[in-house]
Amino acid sequence: MPTNPAPRKLYAPHQAALDHGDGRFWCLQCHAPEERNSLTLMTGETLSFDASWQLCGQCHYQPQKDWAFGAHGKRLDNWQGERELYNCTHCHDPHSPAIKPRAPESPPPVRHGLSPMPAGMHSPEPGQ
Repeated sequence: MPTNPAPRKLYAPHQAALDHGDGRFWCLQCHAPEERNSLTLMTGETLSFDASWQLCGQCHYQPQKDWAFGAHGKRLDNWQGERELYNCTHCHDPHSPAIKPRAPESPPPVRHGLSPMPAGMHSPEPGQ
Protein backbone atom coordinates (compact mmCIF):
# COMPACT_ATOMS: atom_id res chain seq x y z
CA MET A 1 0.00 0.00 0.00
CA PRO A 2 1.22 3.51 -0.64
CA THR A 3 1.98 5.55 2.45
CA ASN A 4 -0.63 8.10 3.48
CA PRO A 5 1.22 10.58 5.75
CA ALA A 6 -1.88 12.65 6.62
CA PRO A 7 -3.17 12.29 10.19
CA ARG A 8 -6.75 11.01 10.06
CA LYS A 9 -9.36 9.10 12.00
CA LEU A 10 -8.35 5.49 12.48
CA TYR A 11 -10.72 2.54 12.21
CA ALA A 12 -10.65 -1.02 13.58
CA PRO A 13 -8.30 -2.54 14.52
CA HIS A 14 -6.25 0.67 14.84
CA GLN A 15 -8.79 3.14 16.26
CA ALA A 16 -7.33 2.92 19.77
CA ALA A 17 -3.78 2.27 18.63
CA LEU A 18 -2.25 5.64 19.43
CA ASP A 19 -2.67 7.09 22.90
CA HIS A 20 0.82 8.55 23.16
CA GLY A 21 1.67 12.23 23.44
CA ASP A 22 -1.85 13.48 24.10
CA GLY A 23 -2.79 13.39 20.42
CA ARG A 24 0.36 15.17 19.21
CA PHE A 25 1.77 12.09 17.48
CA TRP A 26 0.98 10.28 14.30
CA CYS A 27 2.21 6.85 13.17
CA LEU A 28 4.97 8.17 10.93
CA GLN A 29 6.72 10.02 13.73
CA CYS A 30 8.09 6.66 14.83
CA HIS A 31 7.47 4.23 11.95
CA ALA A 32 9.52 4.59 8.77
CA PRO A 33 7.10 5.53 5.99
CA GLU A 34 8.79 3.60 3.17
CA GLU A 35 10.24 0.75 5.24
CA ARG A 36 7.44 -0.32 7.58
CA ASN A 37 9.47 -2.99 9.34
CA SER A 38 11.72 -0.25 10.67
CA LEU A 39 11.52 2.76 12.92
CA THR A 40 12.75 6.22 12.04
CA LEU A 41 14.62 8.72 14.18
CA MET A 42 14.13 12.49 14.03
CA THR A 43 17.23 12.62 11.85
CA GLY A 44 15.56 10.36 9.27
CA GLU A 45 17.86 7.43 10.09
CA THR A 46 16.03 4.10 10.17
CA LEU A 47 16.61 1.50 12.85
CA SER A 48 15.32 -1.92 13.79
CA PHE A 49 12.64 -2.56 16.36
CA ASP A 50 15.39 -4.18 18.46
CA ALA A 51 16.87 -0.70 18.94
CA SER A 52 13.61 1.04 19.84
CA TRP A 53 15.27 2.38 22.99
CA GLN A 54 17.08 4.88 20.75
CA LEU A 55 13.77 6.11 19.35
CA CYS A 56 12.13 6.36 22.79
CA GLY A 57 15.18 8.16 24.15
CA GLN A 58 14.73 11.06 21.74
CA CYS A 59 11.88 12.33 23.94
CA HIS A 60 12.29 10.25 27.10
CA TYR A 61 15.98 10.97 27.64
CA GLN A 62 16.02 10.78 31.46
CA PRO A 63 14.35 7.34 31.64
CA GLN A 64 16.67 6.21 28.82
CA LYS A 65 19.70 7.39 30.79
CA ASP A 66 18.39 5.62 33.92
CA TRP A 67 17.73 2.51 31.82
CA ALA A 68 21.25 2.52 30.37
CA PHE A 69 22.78 2.69 33.87
CA GLY A 70 20.44 0.09 35.38
CA ALA A 71 18.13 2.28 37.49
CA HIS A 72 15.15 1.80 35.15
CA GLY A 73 14.67 -1.55 33.52
CA LYS A 74 15.45 -5.17 34.20
CA ARG A 75 18.31 -6.83 36.03
CA LEU A 76 18.42 -10.59 36.46
CA ASP A 77 20.24 -12.49 39.22
CA ASN A 78 19.76 -9.86 41.93
CA TRP A 79 21.83 -6.67 42.09
CA GLN A 80 25.19 -8.33 41.59
CA GLY A 81 24.33 -10.65 38.72
CA GLU A 82 24.59 -10.16 35.02
CA ARG A 83 22.36 -7.38 33.77
CA GLU A 84 19.94 -8.04 30.92
CA LEU A 85 18.57 -4.89 29.34
CA TYR A 86 15.07 -5.19 27.98
CA ASN A 87 13.91 -2.75 25.35
CA CYS A 88 11.37 -0.13 26.42
CA THR A 89 8.68 -2.07 24.60
CA HIS A 90 9.16 -5.13 26.80
CA CYS A 91 7.37 -3.25 29.60
CA HIS A 92 5.68 -0.30 27.87
CA ASP A 93 3.17 -0.45 25.03
CA PRO A 94 4.64 2.12 22.63
CA HIS A 95 1.19 3.21 21.50
CA SER A 96 -0.11 3.65 25.06
CA PRO A 97 3.05 3.62 27.20
CA ALA A 98 1.76 4.30 30.72
CA ILE A 99 2.06 1.31 33.01
CA LYS A 100 -1.44 0.24 33.96
CA PRO A 101 -2.22 0.25 37.71
CA ARG A 102 -2.19 -3.13 39.41
CA ALA A 103 -2.98 -4.48 42.86
CA PRO A 104 -0.03 -4.59 45.27
CA GLU A 105 1.46 -7.91 46.28
CA SER A 106 0.36 -9.30 49.62
CA PRO A 107 2.86 -8.94 52.50
CA PRO A 108 5.15 -11.87 53.23
CA PRO A 109 3.97 -14.34 55.86
CA VAL A 110 5.31 -14.16 59.41
CA ARG A 111 8.16 -16.65 59.86
CA HIS A 112 7.42 -19.82 61.80
CA GLY A 113 7.82 -19.32 65.54
CA LEU A 114 7.20 -15.56 65.46
CA SER A 115 3.98 -13.70 66.05
CA PRO A 116 2.88 -10.61 64.15
CA MET A 117 3.90 -7.26 65.65
CA PRO A 118 1.13 -5.16 67.19
CA ALA A 119 -0.14 -2.31 65.02
CA GLY A 120 2.13 0.75 65.06
CA MET A 121 5.20 -1.19 66.22
CA HIS A 122 6.96 -1.46 62.86
CA SER A 123 9.45 1.32 63.50
CA PRO A 124 11.03 2.72 66.66
CA GLU A 125 9.79 5.99 68.09
CA PRO A 126 11.90 9.05 67.21
CA GLY A 127 14.79 9.47 69.64
CA GLN A 128 15.05 5.75 70.49
